[in-house]
Amino acid sequence: MSLIKNFKFKEHTIGIAFIVLFLLAVVVGWPNFIKFRNLTNILRQISYTGVIALGMTLVIISGGTDLSIGSMACFVGGITIYFLNMFGKDSIIGVILTVVFSIVLGGICGFLNGIIITQFRLGPFIVTLGTMSIFRSLIQYFSNAGNILSVNMIYGKIGFNGVFLIEPKPMEPSKHQYDYDAATAIEFIKENGLDKDFKCNIEANHATLAGHTFAHDLQVCADNGMLGSVDANQGDAQNGWDTDEFPSNVYETVQAMRVILNNGGLHSGGLNFDAKRRRNSTDIEDLFISHIGSMDSFALGLEIASRRKKDGAIDNFIKNRYASFDKGMGKKFENNELNLESLADYGKTADIVQTSGKQELLNNILNSYLFG
Repeated sequence: MSLIKNFKFKEHTIGIAFIVLFLLAVVVGWPNFIKFRNLTNILRQISYTGVIALGMTLVIISGGTDLSIGSMACFVGGITIYFLNMFGKDSIIGVILTVVFSIVLGGICGFLNGIIITQFRLGPFIVTLGTMSIFRSLIQYFSNAGNILSVNMIYGKIGFNGVFLIEPKPMEPSKHQYDYDAATAIEFIKENGLDKDFKCNIEANHATLAGHTFAHDLQVCADNGMLGSVDANQGDAQNGWDTDEFPSNVYETVQAMRVILNNGGLHSGGLNFDAKRRRNSTDIEDLFISHIGSMDSFALGLEIASRRKKDGAIDNFIKNRYASFDKGMGKKFENNELNLESLADYGKTADIVQTSGKQELLNNILNSYLFG
């Protein structure tokens, strides 16, 4: 009772505000926000900034200041990745030693600041301003002003139950790159033995820039067990560039959701609306309208794709189209039992009949679902 009586609201406003915000997040994000996986993800994301904030708080309490803390964190982090990469892709010992190394290296950098300030009686503002530039310059030198990537997969999995993703993109920054499209990215992943750790995140606009349809790249990933997540957007057909507009083409969303449904969903992935307004849009209201419309487009696509899946018309059409691969030479070819010589011999003697892909019929079936 005495604790309640002596409680001073003004002295605890920050704590109360935090509790209110947390409860608000729980209510708004119910039930997903309070799930263990989400809370651990949040803790992972703020862990390093939390440690930095704690250290900075102690510095401020002692009457000092440290302008170098951000640059120091970058320097220590970058050099730590170099150290970790020395142990290879699957080294547990490497992870343990790297944790120790990072603590020691960070301590040395902080010790350097402290020694200069105390022994040379220089102001912490001037000293840390100088070391800020030093740490920043050093890490830019070691990284060639680029990204520093870790090759160790074990470290990335600590406390993380999700899937790492590679997003195919035909160009930018290069004219042609290793992740040009879904097929290229999957081959890259498998060639480097990463297929147990990585899947593909398919962006609609990137698929069309590569000369494919959105559904095509989704299907390639699904067929290879590599469909991880989706960036829901679309390009401008008259622009020919990565405009990332909010999706509104129901034809595309229907075909995309058909692939996703046949894949059993996206499992740990989802539909990420990595999109923006038209480039010539000047009204903030367009942002809300386009966001709502894009969600409606995918919802309608899901509804129509679900009906298509139940009656099986499209799936049966595709099955009949490729029935020759279910028996005879077609099945041998699919099972990699034929070489080029045997295929050439077969082509000389076989009575091959050209059959139409009947794309027109397929389009009409799709139209009947949309407008019938």
